[in-house]
Amino acid sequence: MLILERLRPQRYAPRWHTITVYGLYLFAAIAAGLLIVFVLQWRAAVGDGKSLERASAQLRALSAARAMSTQLTEFAVLVTEAASDPAGFPDSGEELEKRLSLFVGRNVSVKRAGVLFEPVGGALFAPFVTRRFDPLDQLARDFGLETFDYTATPDAPVTGLDNPDRYLLPRANGSAWGRPYYDADFKTTIVEFGVAFAGVAGGRSGVFYAHISTEALTANLSWNGFRETGYGFLLSSEGVFLEHPSLTRVVGADTVFDEGEDVILRQIAEDVSQGISGIVNYVDEISGGGSWIAYESIEPTGWALGYVVLKDQVVVRTADSLRALMRAAAAIIALVFFVIVVASRAYAGSLGGLWVASLSLSALFIAGLGLTWYLEKDTPEERAPSRLNIETVSTFENSVLDEFDFEPTALAVGVIVETVTFLTVDTVVVTGRVWQGFENLNDSARIRGIETLPLLKPGFIFPRARNVTFTRLYERRQGVAAQYGWTFEAVLTAEFDFGKYPFDRATISLPMEHIDFGRAVISVPDLDSYDNLLADDLPGLRQGLTIVGWNPEVTFFDYNPVNLKNDIGLIEPIGTRTQPELSYNLQMSRQTIGPLISNALPLTIVTALLFAVMMITTKMDEWVLAFAGNVRRADQSIVRTADGTEGGGPSYALIATSIVVAYSGALLFAVILAHARLRGQFPDAGVLYLEFYYFIVYVAIFTVTVNALVFAAHRGGGLVHFRENLLPRVMFWPLITGYGFIITFLTFY
Repeated sequence: MLILERLRPQRYAPRWHTITVYGLYLFAAIAAGLLIVFVLQWRAAVGDGKSLERASAQLRALSAARAMSTQLTEFAVLVTEAASDPAGFPDSGEELEKRLSLFVGRNVSVKRAGVLFEPVGGALFAPFVTRRFDPLDQLARDFGLETFDYTATPDAPVTGLDNPDRYLLPRANGSAWGRPYYDADFKTTIVEFGVAFAGVAGGRSGVFYAHISTEALTANLSWNGFRETGYGFLLSSEGVFLEHPSLTRVVGADTVFDEGEDVILRQIAEDVSQGISGIVNYVDEISGGGSWIAYESIEPTGWALGYVVLKDQVVVRTADSLRALMRAAAAIIALVFFVIVVASRAYAGSLGGLWVASLSLSALFIAGLGLTWYLEKDTPEERAPSRLNIETVSTFENSVLDEFDFEPTALAVGVIVETVTFLTVDTVVVTGRVWQGFENLNDSARIRGIETLPLLKPGFIFPRARNVTFTRLYERRQGVAAQYGWTFEAVLTAEFDFGKYPFDRATISLPMEHIDFGRAVISVPDLDSYDNLLADDLPGLRQGLTIVGWNPEVTFFDYNPVNLKNDIGLIEPIGTRTQPELSYNLQMSRQTIGPLISNALPLTIVTALLFAVMMITTKMDEWVLAFAGNVRRADQSIVRTADGTEGGGPSYALIATSIVVAYSGALLFAVILAHARLRGQFPDAGVLYLEFYYFIVYVAIFTVTVNALVFAAHRGGGLVHFRENLLPRVMFWPLITGYGFIITFLTFY
């Protein structure tokens, strides 16, 4: 109310004062209305973005469940192969200890391994080797013997090492997963898999088992990176939490089927037991806020893997939401400026008020500029909608094969990028390893029924790459299947958007085709060779890879439809000219600190010096001469010039103008050199975002010089001569920062 009271038109106020007051009212009303519209647009865009985040959570859960299923299957195969050793298991302690110690030592994820021998004459023999709980010696192992009766059928479910089902279930079914339990020594949940074996050469039969922790199973999942917006959990088929942020949930014996437990969690356990997956709304028990739970079934064990996504923590940054957010920020700047103008009485021409309004508006523009830079730097670039991104097997099967009228022979391929080196601004040398798998070497990928084609050859073509070299690394065969590996080096052209420099991003695409061009062959990602294909986890990129001047953001496989528009002269071309081309893509963001220090910092200093030049434009005689290098004598009203003569000389206005022109020329020369150096780095690029700031400084130098000439010529009226050039000085920083904010907004949004 105080602000509105200040803006009340006075009865005898000048007409210009009344017009200014009503103009400010109109300005504030328009800004408030636009703010409401932009906030509503932002909320709608955030709602759409959260729907995408919900779908992304389901995809993450599916990918993590597949990865864990693969790990459990590999662990079961490992234990089964050890139990199937033709030599069997000796029942002498020393030799058996050596065998078990070797097994544990070779498999670092195994916490414990042992044998439950069939009793002879009622005598039990159950030796085991366990990894010590010594963080300084992870390879240390201890040998021991089980002491409980593992042949007795329990009257009630038993968990832990004293559970007889560890012996009874594998003996009855050939193999079985044990009931998981929390181990207080290892401080993690232990999972057991046991396999029955027969005695060899009169030896004793029994069950061989091994333990692995859920900590090891989840180590390679995208589990930690997800904790910013939620958390993951594992739920056994019995309804017991195996992994959960709350340790009491894991240590306790409660299940989700107990009375009083959450109905949603119970429903998830029931769905997963029937192989049903989904996503549900949930009130999170840790934060108490709204969330989603995306859950999937883990096939070998029947467990449930879930991701809890906290809705309040989801930060949605789509192009639409960012555009609406920045528009709302501009409206907020306008409203805050309105409050400052009124509070400081700048509208009434108050000297202090004008400077307060000027500096405040400049600070608001700088804050908006910083917000835009932060959002642009922190928001990943959306991938091209014309491409089919591959993150799961179902994505490939349901999208790629249905997209093309093409029935190919699929060859599994994989890639690991080991080094990325920039030769020029947009040319890179990429080195790494690639491999190619054949399920059946006898498959010749025949086309249109032609049976005389030769068998497929192993090898790659990298379209649009230059100076490509391959070196055969290995060749492995197993029956009719084979896998070949190569190291490679290729020169590629990166895709850039220099218009946003230094906030630009680059994408390096490595297209891969089979060497037998024109055959009915399609390369598919070797999904089983990667822990997961979630782009944020950088699959296929060597861990710890450093790219000078760049930060890797995401890596992903995708298919790009390629229409050659001709049959390349093939006698029997493939049925369609539009073919899917598999590419491995690395998307990077530029490191901005270096370019900003080398460009933005000098421009800021030049602009500050330019403002200082404007401040010396004055009609006061002694100030002009002081700036010109003259000395005023304290006891005389006359002045002595630099050459020693008294009085006379050029007019004060000409002296001031010459100073401004000289300073401006020197600053212009420095800016031109810096600009030329920047353009030398990108000779073939269009106008860079950072270049607009050079243009602003050019205009500012020209404007300051013209202002000095107009001021010296006593032209320009009140705009220039009001209070010794006050208005141009007050407008200097708001115009500079305002132009920067507008250019930034138009460039990025």
